[in-house]
Amino acid sequence: VQQEFKEPQRIKALFIFIPSDQLDGLKAALEEKDSPLETLAKKYSLQTIETGFFSANDAVPEIGPIKEVLEAAFQTEKGKETDWIHVAKGAYKLKITEIQEARVLDFEHAKDSLREIYMAQLASQAAGAKLDKLADELKSGDFEKVLKDQGIEVKTPEAFGFGPRALEAAKTLKPGAISPSFSVPSGAAVVKVLKALPADEKKFEEERKNFKEEMFGKKTNEEFKSLLESLRKTRLKVNLESMRKLFPQEQNPVSSSQ
Repeated sequence: VQQEFKEPQRIKALFIFIPSDQLDGLKAALEEKDSPLETLAKKYSLQTIETGFFSANDAVPEIGPIKEVLEAAFQTEKGKETDWIHVAKGAYKLKITEIQEARVLDFEHAKDSLREIYMAQLASQAAGAKLDKLADELKSGDFEKVLKDQGIEVKTPEAFGFGPRALEAAKTLKPGAISPSFSVPSGAAVVKVLKALPADEKKFEEERKNFKEEMFGKKTNEEFKSLLESLRKTRLKVNLESMRKLFPQEQNPVSSSQ
């Protein structure tokens, strides 16, 4: 069987960002619908930031796993700009600078990509194990202090975006409860619910379903899922065990969890 790997379409973008607490003061920038991104950046002293390449299944480099940003980016042609994208933590405007179309690679050309995904999976497992060891301390002690003492970053949903794995982990928790660890693109995470607010259950379920179907997929690590789907289509059987045979020297990755 010929071994192939399908690399998904990937894009690179330039963007500017206005934090939510500055939106009122920069209304004029938001109202300039036709001004180029670079012009807005210069006129309103906004920093222009370039992302690395990312696919529709990735967190956007320098931004995070924000559904609205991913959708807008992949609906925009090369050289074109998105409208202002309003999310919880502010507003983004992107210009698509490069597009790499999806392509099929043979195994030799895909080996580096396979190694990256494999190492990310191992790092995620190691990060999850680290969080699991802290479970008792997290439940009985100061949640934020315990994590910070271990060099683990603590974020609110407004700061990093509330992806489907975090949503699944949090939805059944009571205030004060802590979830088991789960994988995220950058490692592993746990969720602590601070407050529960009444919700429109019907709307919640519809949005949750749409979010999962449109962007991040089901209950596996996002990057690893994309690999496995492409491998299944080409009948190449690769899993963690076979990857250990391919990359035997890379068994103890240094990882950090988020």
